[in-house]
Amino acid sequence: MSNDRPQPRVLSRIDRDFEASPTLWPPSWIAAVWIALLGLTAFAYIATTGGWRPGVEAELATSSRFRGELLAGALLFSLAVSAAARLSIPGLDNAARWRLVLGCSVGLWLALFAWGVHEPHVEPSMLGKRPGCQFEVALFGFLGALLLLPALSRRLSLAPRLTGAVLLGSGALVSNLAMQVGCMIEPWHALTHHAAPVIALAFVGALIGPRVFRI
Repeated sequence: MSNDRPQPRVLSRIDRDFEASPTLWPPSWIAAVWIALLGLTAFAYIATTGGWRPGVEAELATSSRFRGELLAGALLFSLAVSAAARLSIPGLDNAARWRLVLGCSVGLWLALFAWGVHEPHVEPSMLGKRPGCQFEVALFGFLGALLLLPALSRRLSLAPRLTGAVLLGSGALVSNLAMQVGCMIEPWHALTHHAAPVIALAFVGALIGPRVFRI
């Protein structure tokens, strides 16, 4: 049986839950507010705890690949937040379609990081290095999940592992974007300290998802 097909006991719980709490925040509102709130928080944090990396303005002006990395990360972040909001409402969207869209987006995002390792878009530099940046990325993953979870009040999902993965991963993604302009520019560092925590938190989210989004 497909993981997206509700069983009788699932439908019964959904009916009881909707009767008790008939009002739902539209998923588009949840996603838009959460993207704005966490995005502003992450970039304000970087700006007030060390500021932008020296020379980042020139990189943005001259390197289309660097702009592409940021755009790919922003796209993945937006898609992940939208997926978390929509997948928490049973039957609203097809999880298989989200897996395909998110999988392609993650592939593009990681491919750009891998390209940077093979061929850096600028000369690597230690300028702007933030000790413990990988922990800051992880911290924002958990912070983002705590901010979004109350909005997903019913916490019902027919794809709990995917929902948990995008919930935790999306918070880390916005911090990854902030680190791309705030931390040192070195491809391996970006891959292991900025991108790897996002993937790690997505795996953690997939593991705990069935406990959080249980039906």
